[in-house]
Amino acid sequence: MKKPLNILIVEDERDLRDAYELVLKGSGNVISTASDGSQAVEFLSKKTPDVLLLDVYMPVMNGEQVLKSLSESQKKNLKIIVFSNMSDQNLEQRLLESGADQFVLKSGVNPIQLVKLIDDFC
Repeated sequence: MKKPLNILIVEDERDLRDAYELVLKGSGNVISTASDGSQAVEFLSKKTPDVLLLDVYMPVMNGEQVLKSLSESQKKNLKIIVFSNMSDQNLEQRLLESGADQFVLKSGVNPIQLVKLIDDFC
């Protein structure tokens, strides 16, 4: 059996955040959540999870700004999956260049598929 992953979910939509948390926690992972990018940056200044599941479009500080705020050493020890409802090749390329490991279209995966994606990725 795989060891549980420490996952930080950064999602401003409460229903989605709760659904992701419920399913990922149910798979035996340790989950922390943030509702915007500034909360994520604050969390990441204190702890480095195994996986950062990062929404792109959020109030206060968006996902791209969060990525740019992370140091190279933080990025090295972190699997970063960014996700969005917007399919934009330029945005996806910028996010990958800023340190994201993977870009996922939210409408392309349900919470159960997200668990499998994270398990396969990590």
